[in-house]
Amino acid sequence: MILDVLRLEEKVKKYEGDPKVGGKESEKLANAGGAGEIGRLKKELAAKDRDIETLKKQSEGLSREYSDLSDKIGATQKDATPKKDR
Repeated sequence: MILDVLRLEEKVKKYEGDPKVGGKESEKLANAGGAGEIGRLKKELAAKDRDIETLKKQSEGLSREYSDLSDKIGATQKDATPKKDR
């Protein structure tokens, strides 16, 4: 409904001869809200959600692996502080 109002306002400005009317904004407004655009945007949003979930899982795996490696290295290394400083 809002897009319809904006399109109608754009048409009125064209009929009145406003020199600022037209250009990229008019093209975007004319194409906005079309069924193809909405479907495309929904697909993009779903793809981005999948990417975010994949990155979260990857981050959890990397964090877990880092923790395991740091525990292994900590267990194999001796305390580096001199005996008199302990």
